[in-house]
Amino acid sequence: MFGVSGAGKTTICTRFAARNPSFLHITASSLLDQHTSDRPRDVLAVQAEIVSRVRSLRLTEARRIILDGHCVIRSQGSLFRVPSSLVSELRPSMIVLIDSDPEFIAARRASRKDRRSEMSLDKVAEELDAAREACLSYRKELRVPLRVLAADQPNIAEKFGRLLSQV
Repeated sequence: MFGVSGAGKTTICTRFAARNPSFLHITASSLLDQHTSDRPRDVLAVQAEIVSRVRSLRLTEARRIILDGHCVIRSQGSLFRVPSSLVSELRPSMIVLIDSDPEFIAARRASRKDRRSEMSLDKVAEELDAAREACLSYRKELRVPLRVLAADQPNIAEKFGRLLSQV
């Protein structure tokens, strides 16, 4: 599952996984937090490390894995798109994008005092547009279904679950 920071990815996945024990929800950042001492600094190296840890987890985990992460990362003022080649290594059966409008994201970031809460609406819109473009590109290049869910819709965790039952 992809989306920008503040879209609600983790909330949706946590709610869904709590009611569906055959799924394991893992955030990309938690995979790195488990190994902070050897965490790479380069954005591409960090993303490659996440992929490596998901692949290792698959060897021991019987449940279906829902990876909650970012396809676009703001680093040193610029946007970095996670390459399709790395996403491909995850072997996704579906890509889900949690989408919204910049105002919704900015409000969520401000309510939780996210370090990105001071970001202008234009910068938030830039992230959203880049995430949409990245997911469309992944769909085309990897030939996997892409589903887009609006972050502010009611019962989004249930709708997410219905999507997962299709693959």
